[in-house]
Amino acid sequence: MHSNPMRNLNAKIPVMLLAIFIIYILVILVCLSSVSEDTNKNKTTIISHIVGEKPLEIKNDKNLIITVKTSSLYYSTRLKYILETWYRLAPHQIFIISDKPDPDLPFDLGNHFLYTDCGSTHQRMALSCKLTAELEVFFKAKADWSCHFDDDNYVNVPNLIKFLSDKNPSLPLYYGKISVAKNIKVVYKNESIPFAFATGGAGLCLSRTLVEKLFQLMARNITVLNVSNELGLTDDVALGFIISTFLAVLFNQVNFYLQLISSKFLSLKSLNFIRTSKRYIDSTKEISKTRQCSFSEFIQFSIFFQISLSALNKGKTIHTVDIPPIANDEDIDNFRFHAIHCFLFPKMCDFSTDIV
Repeated sequence: MHSNPMRNLNAKIPVMLLAIFIIYILVILVCLSSVSEDTNKNKTTIISHIVGEKPLEIKNDKNLIITVKTSSLYYSTRLKYILETWYRLAPHQIFIISDKPDPDLPFDLGNHFLYTDCGSTHQRMALSCKLTAELEVFFKAKADWSCHFDDDNYVNVPNLIKFLSDKNPSLPLYYGKISVAKNIKVVYKNESIPFAFATGGAGLCLSRTLVEKLFQLMARNITVLNVSNELGLTDDVALGFIISTFLAVLFNQVNFYLQLISSKFLSLKSLNFIRTSKRYIDSTKEISKTRQCSFSEFIQFSIFFQISLSALNKGKTIHTVDIPPIANDEDIDNFRFHAIHCFLFPKMCDFSTDIV
């Protein structure tokens, strides 16, 4: 009896299909394994420059985090006065980034004092290392807005919060004060690339979305420290270059910065007059038309709307504010942080109390 060839073929079809299916699955598994190996091979572990055993716990409302970059060289001459003044405006939202702990600090900042392995100098690589650490803190905080300031800045935190309140953190936004009038150019991969950047000395702010994008670059080893080292850029310039070149995000210029000098140009009485006078308030609306106050008077009045001020010990520039010292405090308060804080927030003028 002869077998039916078609019947035999039909009987083998399920087996053949099963074999093809198994081979298909094996091919997929091999491909996935290969991709996984390549991913692991190319994956870069982000190097943390923050040392110490204190975990970073953000207990604020997630809307804002501020880091202050300082050095152990300036604990008694700069950081002390920040802690006694504007740090008190938002102690749960401000983190100090430095190079080593100091047991002599007047306040226990807990995990709000973070030290790094970056060194204490004011040289380019140490500063770039600390700014890289600040970005790490920004990412871990996952706040809507992350802002950097230097240890010679006085920051009016309520004004900063007001400025950011109508901005969208879901967009990649980069705010600050421009350092030079024109874009600078950097040669990168044989190409001259123009860009603008926010000067770190006046403060800068990054949106949550921009911080996330920067952290993705950090996972690829594109960090402020590495770019600074490769191209010889300062920390704030390197950050601006990364944001502009690698992320194609434009810099947003904000005029929220003045310089604070230590001369006795005005008395507290005259400053209070500027503060409360309706004539000066009205003049801010149409100053170019009415000319009811001089430009220098207008600058003095505008201090109430500024976000940050920076200490200036020599000379005067066009955007300076003269604040007299508090009685018996002139030799101590060289940057006038006590004076400006008492002037702006008279109910917070006791510097002997503990930080809340």
